[in-house]
Amino acid sequence: MFNKEYLSDKTVVISVIGCLLLILGNFIPLLEISSDTIDYARTYNFISYEGRYVVLIAVIALLLIILEEPKYAICPLFISTLLLIYLLANKSDLYDDCAFYDDMFSWGYGIYVLVIGNILSYVSPISTFIKEKFTIKLKQNKYWLCLFFSLY
Repeated sequence: MFNKEYLSDKTVVISVIGCLLLILGNFIPLLEISSDTIDYARTYNFISYEGRYVVLIAVIALLLIILEEPKYAICPLFISTLLLIYLLANKSDLYDDCAFYDDMFSWGYGIYVLVIGNILSYVSPISTFIKEKFTIKLKQNKYWLCLFFSLY
């Protein structure tokens, strides 16, 4: 069922690691709020917000990559990218009183794991897409090149 040569390809391994990082990053603290003046510290994970959708999308993309259909994994990964961009643009959705906590927050390690995982998970789908397009053009060029030399 599984092709060992396909699964040992570097791009597939990198994309699988990227999808696993995308899943893992939802459970690592994403946002940390701490204050020295008042005794307050709190962390937020992305899994309790849109992160559950990112986990579902990463599992779908992981299955598509493992089942030798990486070109179809671009669509779910694009949705996870949009969710991460939404997270970075609207960090105030993660905590209630934005005006009070805005000076005290910092990004946790989870955001870096999510971004790195998202970038790495695109390696195999983009590589497969480029290989398919390049080989088609190469065959067409050879055909036209042979036709050109046969006319000489």
